[in-house]
Amino acid sequence: MVTSGTIEGDSNFDAETDANRLRQILKESLEKDIAVENTVAQILVQRSNLQRQQIDESFRSLFDVGLCDDMMNVVNKGNFFETVKALLLKPVDYDVECLREAIMEANESVICEMLCTRTHSELTDILSTYESVFESAVKEDLENFIGDHRHLYLSILESPRDRDNT
Repeated sequence: MVTSGTIEGDSNFDAETDANRLRQILKESLEKDIAVENTVAQILVQRSNLQRQQIDESFRSLFDVGLCDDMMNVVNKGNFFETVKALLLKPVDYDVECLREAIMEANESVICEMLCTRTHSELTDILSTYESVFESAVKEDLENFIGDHRHLYLSILESPRDRDNT
């Protein structure tokens, strides 16, 4: 079973144009003290994940700063900022951040979701990315986990998975 997002992206997409438009919006917000959330959301949610990645890359190359970093000066660090940050991450990077936060905060429902619902390929990518980003393995972090189901999570990690679909 192959799944994909429902947003196909804009057929007239140009990453540099969107990056410049977002920069202008953020700049005007600082100068005029206006809210930017609706305008930023209108741009980002109409783009596919790949297109959002390209916007962030263009933004970074044009302005020497990432879009999220630039937004921190304008947008409160609340739910909207976290949503934009999530939209700009690659899916595996988002999963890695969520898993790390879940382990640190003992959020067992997120840990269970990550370990039980990802395909073999997705979980392999998550585990290797996690290790390279945090310089520790998920298994090591779960061995120090204080939650009720630590042994279950470790068993899930060690269990063989169907490499075809799940």
